[in-house]
Amino acid sequence: MRKSGLVLLLALTLLLPFQPAQAKGLYIRDWIGVPVRVAPGDGAREIGQASSNDLVEVLQVKPEWALVRTPAGRVGWLRTRYLTDKMPKSLLIEQLGLKVNQQTDLINRLNEDNKQLQKENREQKYQISVLTHGVDKAKREVENIKSASSTYLELKAQHDKLKEGAAERDQRLRQLEDENRSLKTSQRVQFVLLGGMLVVFGFVIGVMLQSLRLRPKKPGFRL
Repeated sequence: MRKSGLVLLLALTLLLPFQPAQAKGLYIRDWIGVPVRVAPGDGAREIGQASSNDLVEVLQVKPEWALVRTPAGRVGWLRTRYLTDKMPKSLLIEQLGLKVNQQTDLINRLNEDNKQLQKENREQKYQISVLTHGVDKAKREVENIKSASSTYLELKAQHDKLKEGAAERDQRLRQLEDENRSLKTSQRVQFVLLGGMLVVFGFVIGVMLQSLRLRPKKPGFRL
């Protein structure tokens, strides 16, 4: 059984001699340190080490040996039994731990963002409340202005009406004053004329009386 398996492996090796792998990455198995040699053989000189959880780049495969490039950049041979395509548990746990930490950091950042958003939301609600109060106050002031405007218009109409009536009364008063002055002037003229006439009449009477006194007296007649 072992011989047939070696024959099959040898046949596969002959069919694909020194065929390089397509940059396949494999892991070093857990809890070991693997020597990397210059040639595929246990007696070949060791040029470095590949440690557990290292991801090495497989460049070429031979029976029981693989040409790899280590994370440190060294290229050499190591046994294929130390390689696995499964991620080591310790590395998987480490990566899961990193993901958990990243998720935790993300959750913390989201919580901080949520707190900030809640704070901003409270501030916005307060500002909205203040603005709403201001709008209500402005509405009341507008209503007051409208009411005051209506009252003002009514008062102005009454004032204009009273002013118009006062103007009419002033005009009538001036007319009465003019008529009064005309009457007074007419009366004064009449008084002057009457006085003049009385003076003339008195003067005429005096002249007549004087002329009568100066006439010679006739006998048997006395005035």
